[in-house]
This record gives sequence, C-alpha cells and structure tokens, in this order.
Amino acid sequence: MQKPNRKLLNNNRLLIISEHIMPYRCDFYREVARQYSGRVDILFLDSWGYEERYDPTFNAKYCWDKNLLDGLNYKILKNIRFTNATYTGADKTNIEYKLKYVGSILAIIRNFIGYINFNIINEIKDSKHQKAVVETYNSLPCIIAIVLLKIYGKKVYLRGEMSERYDSSFIKEIFKCLYLKPLFYLFDGFFYSYTKSKEYLKKFTSNQNMIFVPSSVDLGFISSKEKNFIYSEYGLNNNFFYIIGVGRLVERKNWTELIHGFSIASKINHKLRLILIGGGPEEKKLNELIHKYKLQSKIKITGFVDQNTVKDYLKIAGCQVQTSLYDPGPKAINEGLVNNLPIIISDKCGLANDACIHNYNSFVYEYGDIDSLASYLLKLFSDTNTRSKFKKNNQEILKTWSLQNSAKLFIDGLKLQ
Repeated sequence: MQKPNRKLLNNNRLLIISEHIMPYRCDFYREVARQYSGRVDILFLDSWGYEERYDPTFNAKYCWDKNLLDGLNYKILKNIRFTNATYTGADKTNIEYKLKYVGSILAIIRNFIGYINFNIINEIKDSKHQKAVVETYNSLPCIIAIVLLKIYGKKVYLRGEMSERYDSSFIKEIFKCLYLKPLFYLFDGFFYSYTKSKEYLKKFTSNQNMIFVPSSVDLGFISSKEKNFIYSEYGLNNNFFYIIGVGRLVERKNWTELIHGFSIASKINHKLRLILIGGGPEEKKLNELIHKYKLQSKIKITGFVDQNTVKDYLKIAGCQVQTSLYDPGPKAINEGLVNNLPIIISDKCGLANDACIHNYNSFVYEYGDIDSLASYLLKLFSDTNTRSKFKKNNQEILKTWSLQNSAKLFIDGLKLQ
C-alpha cells in the first residue's frame, strides 16, 4: 500500500481536491485514473476516514478500510483541527438543532473552520496541473484552493452533490446568494449528478458549462455470501420480507416517517420486517416510537456497521426505502440498485425521478404521504410482477448510473474544455 503523505509529482495533468476519504469517492477516483489518458492526483484535505474518529452523526468511532487508497496517486494534508470528532456538512449536532437559528450559524462556522490547511498554498503554488476539480466549497481550505488555482491560471471545476435543503429560510437564501454567486463565478464549469443539483446550481450561476456525471458506486457492491448463510448469521428468518433503510439516524433522513408507514403496513401483513442500518443521535427517539407502536419484534436497528455487513443485509432484502427530507445523491440507493432491489424513495431525495423513476424501477412518493408509503410497501411484498419489472428495469438504469459510465462522462467533459 502507498504511504498516505508521499510527495506529489509536478508533471501531473489533473488534480482532484477532496475534503476527506470516502469509499465511493475513492472507487470513482480509481476508475477515473484507469480511464484517463494522463495522470490523476488526489489531494485529500483531511484524514477523516483514514484514521479512526468519533462521528456524532453515526454515534460511533470508525475508519474505512485502508485498502480504499490502493492504486491512487494521493496525498493527505496535515491540518489544524479544533476537535478530534468528525461531522458531516449536511448534519447538525443535537446542540445545534436545539439552538435553532443560532445553531445553524454555528454549524456553518464549524464547517468553515472545522480544520485548516495552510500547507495547501505550497501544494498549489508548486503544482503543474493544467486542470483541477474541487469536490466542495464550504470550508476555508477549499476557498483558499479555488482562489489560488485561479490566480495561477488553472481551469477549475466543481463536482459536488447539492440541492435545496428542507430547512432553508429567507435569511439562508440571502446568505447563499452573497456567498455562492461570487464564488461560483470563479469556476470554469460544473459537474452535477442529478437534476435537482443542476437546478440548484442554476440559482447561483449563469455559467452554462454544466456536465452530467451520475452518482454511482462500484458494481461489485454485492455480498459473496449465500443468502441462507446470511439469514443464519444475523438471526433472520427467510419467511419474512425484509425492508431495508440505510443511513445515519439523523433528522434529515426522516426515518420516523418510515416507521409510521411500516406500522400501518405491518398491521395488514404480518410477514413484513424492517431493518434500519445505521446509528446516530435520533436512535433514542426512533426506539421510543418503535415501543409506542409495539414493533420491537418487527423492527431492528443495527447501529453503525461496516460495508461488508451492509452488503449482507442488502442481499437478503426485499426492497429498500429512503424517506429523506434532504439527501443529495444518497449512495445507499446506488448500492440498492446494484443489488437489484426495488426502491421506495421520497420526492425530496436527490435521485428521485432520476436513477429512481416512478413505476419503472421504483416508487416515488410525496414526502409526508404516509398512506402511499405504506401501500407501496404492501405492493412490493404482494406483487411479484412489479418486483420483477423493477428488477429488470434496474439493469437498464445501471447502464447510465454505473461507476464506469460516470468516469467516462467525467473525462469526456474535461476533454471538451
């Protein structure tokens, strides 16, 4: 395995600046490097994901498999951090939620100065890259990188997953306009991964250079274990129809809505079971709701688990559900598609009506319509023809929403510049 902090060579053609290390991002970078005619370097601004840290939004300490970085030309910058905990930009802490508007301001400040990399100045100053792709824009190191790249005459592109938040307000919209419009002016182009993201970008830039690069995961995200072994290993019963939800137990994932819908459906059909894969600050609230509906024997919350365990659960699932209020390109849904699962997804999710098309390979329900959610759960259990149709159509969807095609479209977009 390559050492994480080795010196980047100066004769590279493409630089990708990423905030941190995530499995799906590393898979994408590896596929881009495989298809790209030149050399690709990855500059990680933080070691989050490479070293173990506590994440309040997972309610667990974790780090990803170090093999994620195999085959990549990369460097992890050392930085100044004010805490050893890790937070995702999309999720606020419990204290920030309680403080409401003040908490929102604190979350913005935390994201902006959560870590500081002044050594990025020398990395860009010494760089011979012709083009650079930045994967985020809401932290101080990223702002420094974007400005310096433009000063040194590089072409700079933004590749991110973003859309309108459910908790947006008039004040937030004003702040975004004041911040994003001048910042987005610096970019030579944008890579977007779903329709809602493109619509969001258009609010803050008149730049028409927007290139579609679908969000994707490795098509090999499938457990190698036999189903019967998985049932036995996790104490499951193959007579039940397992509904799977994957993601952090945070407010924006809206798992309460799934529990409400499941409680209705499970009264009608007793063979339904629900497994929520993840941990987080909402776990206590969700368990209280489960006890209220007396669903302890029908709903399981796993807590944070590794990727291999997620693969196992997806392999025995009957369908996957994502009820999020805000979820820009949830990779959990991509993983479900790879596992050929019928999907039920809220219309607030980034992939709704893109990778998940209503009554084609998925059911897209209107957020808050719990009765429709419950009816779709029952239909996917009872209607084998619909399940078969959705699974067949998933294969067509994956021709576009695959890692290989995403990398190809990304590289083709760069060639056009």
